Amino acid sequence: MRANRLLVVLALAAVTAAGCARVGEVGTRFRVEREYWRARRALSDLETRKTPVSREDLEKLRGMFLKVMATGGAATDPAVRQVRGASLLRDYDLLVSMRRGDEAAAALDRILTEFATDDLVAGEGLYRRSQRMMAAGDTAGGMLDLREVIRRVPPQLAAAGSVQAQVLGLPYDIFQYRLRREGRLAGTEEAQGALSYYYGIAARAPRSAEGFKARLIAANVFGELGNTTVALSVLDSLQQECRRSPELGLQRQDLLYRLARLNGFGLGEVERSHRYLDELARDFPKSEARGPAQLMRGELFARQKRNQEASRVFKAVAEDASLKEQTRAAAWLEMAQLADAQNNWEDAERCFREATANFPLTSEGLAAPLMVAGHYHNAKDAAGVKKALLAARKTYESILQRYPDAPVNLQVRQRLAETCARLEDWPAVAAAFGQMAERAQDPGTALMLMGRLAQVQEKKLNDRKAAADTYRRILAKFPKASFRAQVEAEIRRLGG
Repeated sequence: MRANRLLVVLALAAVTAAGCARVGEVGTRFRVEREYWRARRALSDLETRKTPVSREDLEKLRGMFLKVMATGGAATDPAVRQVRGASLLRDYDLLVSMRRGDEAAAALDRILTEFATDDLVAGEGLYRRSQRMMAAGDTAGGMLDLREVIRRVPPQLAAAGSVQAQVLGLPYDIFQYRLRREGRLAGTEEAQGALSYYYGIAARAPRSAEGFKARLIAANVFGELGNTTVALSVLDSLQQECRRSPELGLQRQDLLYRLARLNGFGLGEVERSHRYLDELARDFPKSEARGPAQLMRGELFARQKRNQEASRVFKAVAEDASLKEQTRAAAWLEMAQLADAQNNWEDAERCFREATANFPLTSEGLAAPLMVAGHYHNAKDAAGVKKALLAARKTYESILQRYPDAPVNLQVRQRLAETCARLEDWPAVAAAFGQMAERAQDPGTALMLMGRLAQVQEKKLNDRKAAADTYRRILAKFPKASFRAQVEAEIRRLGG
């Protein structure tokens, strides 16, 4: 009897201990989630703040995410580990934004080691590592990481801001990269894997947003390969689904636009393209695609040699203040090219000027001055080309002076460098590349610009010492790059 009582007491003690452990886990989870919520709210406040974010702000925010990790400790609760993983990822992102590269690399190593078996956290880490590798010139390593992300991370479009929301686009991105860099054979090989992935997603979840998007991207793959008929068949089947499902109704406007473009410019079925545009205008009068669709209609009229109708459409778009500046600037360029094709250079030149004068901070407005030079080049008018290039240079320098902090600043400098190169003003080209490299936010862009600067210094300015110094700056900026040996060889060749 006493033995039975002892067993009961021991059993009750065990239950009590287990209950306390569970209570402790719940308490830890509550504290971790509370601290993470505070950190995320502080991050959101910084992201929406109109005043500049200081380094101190970022350090304080980083401290909040570090506190989340410390509060979680070595807890094995899956919910706590998930929050700790998200905090580690935020810590890495903040270190990158503060340009603390070595600490960021260490944080990334910690993520990939501590969460190696967690597909979502490891997937986020692998995606970030792929970006670092590609920025440092290690495309092969970056691609391997992206393929692992695709294998491990299930797509979920609703998970905005995460790799889950982006992973659907990765097979298509890799396909496009190989098609453009390695040629059609490599692109076709990559397309097979991409299509298998997309149709696999569609088969597993045919009525989901992910399944719909997967088939849409598959149509893009077929279109890139020139299989226009197959691409149209996929898009048309998706459009029929949209007609039957009210919740997919808004997707139809994008599908109608794509169907119009593929029919008009892929198959030359211009009248069918007009019908799709009519349907888009009728069913979605306030669509964001309204301006681009009107532009397409003008292009189709021009293709049909219905020049007066084309000009009328382009003019209406250019003067419609409710449309985006980029769309309106594109309309001015279309009018200019249409007038030029009709040998009306006076009107064409006026339209080019209007594009730049009215929309100087759009890519279309920035393209216009060099398109004027292109006209004189085609006419074999060397004096006209030089005059147009000098005018373009003056325009770009004026835009930089008037809008020094504009988001398109790098694009303006690229146009200026191109103009100076055509004028064979190589010191100005070198200065432009140097300034762009200093201001570039993306490491890959900075690397490309520094490489071009070194080539100009050596081959155009015959300044081998300056070129070697630029290559040394590349090594200092990318100390662990896979191409280090090649850069060191260039420095030796230059006598550095």
